[in-house]
Amino acid sequence: MAKKIILAIIFLLIFLFGSWQAKEVFSAKEHACDDPPLTTFSNGSNLITAIIPPGGGKVTAGKIKLVMESDVCQAQITLDRAPSLVAETPYIWIPNSADNTVAQIRTKDGTLVKLYSGYFSNPSRITVIQGGDVWIANRGNTQVIRLKPKSGSEEYEYGGYVDIGQSLVRAVTFDRNGYLWAGTCAGGSDRLRVFCAGDLTCGPDPIGTMRAELANGKCNYGMIGDRYGFVWSVGSGVITSYSYSGGAISQVDQGSVPGQYGIGMDNDANIWVGRHGGGGVYKIIRSPSGTILSISLYPSGLSSNTGVAASGDNKVWAAGYGSGLVSVFKTDGTFIANYPTGAPHGVAIDSNNNAWVVNLGGGGPNPINPNPPGTCGGSGTVTVIRTDGSLIATYPTCGNGPYNYSDMTGFRTPMVTFEVGDVSVTPPSYPFVINDTNVPGFSNALNNAFQTCNCQGCVVSAESVCGNLYCEVPITLSSVFAGGAYTLGDLSVHYGDPVSKVKGGLVPCGRNCDDVSTEIRENAPCTLCSTFVLSKRVIDFTFAYIVIPLAILMMVIGGLLYALVGEDTAR
Repeated sequence: MAKKIILAIIFLLIFLFGSWQAKEVFSAKEHACDDPPLTTFSNGSNLITAIIPPGGGKVTAGKIKLVMESDVCQAQITLDRAPSLVAETPYIWIPNSADNTVAQIRTKDGTLVKLYSGYFSNPSRITVIQGGDVWIANRGNTQVIRLKPKSGSEEYEYGGYVDIGQSLVRAVTFDRNGYLWAGTCAGGSDRLRVFCAGDLTCGPDPIGTMRAELANGKCNYGMIGDRYGFVWSVGSGVITSYSYSGGAISQVDQGSVPGQYGIGMDNDANIWVGRHGGGGVYKIIRSPSGTILSISLYPSGLSSNTGVAASGDNKVWAAGYGSGLVSVFKTDGTFIANYPTGAPHGVAIDSNNNAWVVNLGGGGPNPINPNPPGTCGGSGTVTVIRTDGSLIATYPTCGNGPYNYSDMTGFRTPMVTFEVGDVSVTPPSYPFVINDTNVPGFSNALNNAFQTCNCQGCVVSAESVCGNLYCEVPITLSSVFAGGAYTLGDLSVHYGDPVSKVKGGLVPCGRNCDDVSTEIRENAPCTLCSTFVLSKRVIDFTFAYIVIPLAILMMVIGGLLYALVGEDTAR
């Protein structure tokens, strides 16, 4: 009996092996994903430059075209800024609080574009949109003033205001979705308000329409929006993260930062806060969900650090109030040096990673006034320092009492969103390689798009190959903030064509499509020779798919009968 069981197992294994071999034969026509990948966009190019208009917008950067029902196994693409066309930070905007003016200064040479007045009351914090609006908060009234670009000019013009309903407006920023946030620090009944600020957030409503309000009851001394859609506010000795959704503002998390002052954000979207009493800077490591993971304090050797800004080369700059110095750290907290400036209070970074240190009390090394005589007065100054600590110059702010702790150049404002299929991602830096390693579901999104071609913006091409229609899947770039040029390249889509693309049976001629896996052109006209090829294919097919499998099956059945059926004991 044991021998019969062993024989039965052997014949069963033969059957399973034969079935597996048959499966391999039948699936041989399916193109594997180790075929050469697709490396060009639908226009035949390996590289595409997409330009987002000044002030932000949404553009179709390029398209990927494949036969519908193709199976995408793996895909990647690189998104980078085009160095010669990327949106720069051409201006720094400095509020001269003592004069109720705002200076627009060129970052290339420190010259004054225009001094704006008549709209402000003790102006302080600013949020800047590269190529777009500038919003200035007023501590002397309840308003945040909008300056908008003037067509055909470097200059801006008055564009109205939003009202907080409470004086001492000390915080203003944008979130990732393009909403304007403003908050007060008046004590006791402080509030946050969210406003629409453009086409993508206002729709038919006027710019500045209020969307939500929260009486958070804590000082909003400074705010900054991050790439994940959260807004961080510092004041009352705490750092707090907020979100806006569905017409409501919600608090997400909060941590202790005694002596807090200015606020900044580094390349990893971690938050930095200056400490006014005792000096140094706080680093708040956060999660993508807006929660605080840790808070660390790094000393500067100074008694006070106020305004804070992070540069693109992973450094953090903090104005050393009362010391005539500006402190510089690595983003891991390592202290680098204190560099001389004037009487600093705030700091901003331009796109060349130069630090612009605003001197509330004036002064500063290498003073230069590049403006025509009589066009720029006042005692306020701004000292410009390269990333290596070397001095460029100290320029006048064309007014008195320059006072700011926010992003005066818009360096931290631009955020570009990449979209394909149902995948959306905001790159933390450039170049950014988009694939399943850092964007889970990217290949799956492409696969779904090519399978059905019914995703947003997907288009079925009138072209067809062997009866299969093409699907063009768009790649979209959008920014609610800045314009600029971005390049898409390094496209690599590993895919398998649908079986139907090469399906045609045994007939070796007169077909719509050539089977690329054979040496014969099946789409050629039929000839006498085709008859012999057809005969051979019929014989091969008979042996491969009928005779051999049938023989294996009969052997298995016979073997099982021999092994399992008992002997005839009647004889």
